[in-house]
Formats: sequence, C-alpha cells, structure tokens
Amino acid sequence: MEREGLTPWGRDFIDRTWRPYDLLDWSLWGGWPRMRRGWGEPTVDMHETEDEVIVEADVPGYDPKNLWARVSPDSLTIRGTLERKTEEDKDGYYLRERQSGRFQRTIRFPTAVHADKAVAKYKDGVLRITAPKVMKTSDGARDLTIERE
Repeated sequence: MEREGLTPWGRDFIDRTWRPYDLLDWSLWGGWPRMRRGWGEPTVDMHETEDEVIVEADVPGYDPKNLWARVSPDSLTIRGTLERKTEEDKDGYYLRERQSGRFQRTIRFPTAVHADKAVAKYKDGVLRITAPKVMKTSDGARDLTIERE
C-alpha cells in the first residue's frame, strides 16, 4: 500500500530544502561552496588543442626538484613534497615556522596521448605538462568496393 505525500526524503523534499540557498548570491562569499580536495593538493586546469593535451597545476612554493610527474597514455600522476623552514630573530622577537606536506594526484586524460613525447616545465609556481595526442589510426577495418569482373 503506497501512501501519497509521505516521502520526506524524495526529490521534492530535497528541492524545497535547498531552494532558499539557490536564491543567495554566492559570489559575495567567493562562489558556491564545494567539496575541496585534500589539504595542499594543487588545483589543476586541463585543456586540449587540436594536437595536444595541456595540464597546468598550481604548485607555488614547491621546489621543482621535489616534484615528480608520470605520464601514461591515459593518465597523469603528479606528486610533490614541500619542506620549508623560516627563522627570524629581530628586536627581541623570535619567529620560527615550519611547513611541510606532500600530495599525489592522478588525472585521466580525455583522449590517448604519446607518453614518451610529453614535456613538463615549471615556471612561477605553475607546473605545465604538455602531451601530444595520439592521432586516430585505423581500427584495421575498411569498406571495400565491390567490382564486377
């Protein structure tokens, strides 16, 4: 026996619950709240051109010697370690700060790439990986024209 109107967790209930939040102007608070990746994981932009896939990861403060990237035909893994120490002794104040952490992030490419031709460059806190796309090749099948003998 089905009871009408007694589905508190149905789609209508969820829509009614969140509707007031849809009316808020989230831009005042820096945008719609979203789930964050783990602490310290870099934000990544990925786009593709006609010939290549380009990934840019924001890794400010990381020494390029402490970054590692591995490209396979279908994915990219970036790993990094951050160790920074600051000491300051001035006018009776002493300051010592330490910051450390590590991250690993794997991203799937939208299309197959040539892993052996990928290039990684670091400039101004941005790690840029460029990988040429694998051009579509024949799947081995083709249509035949039937000729009369």
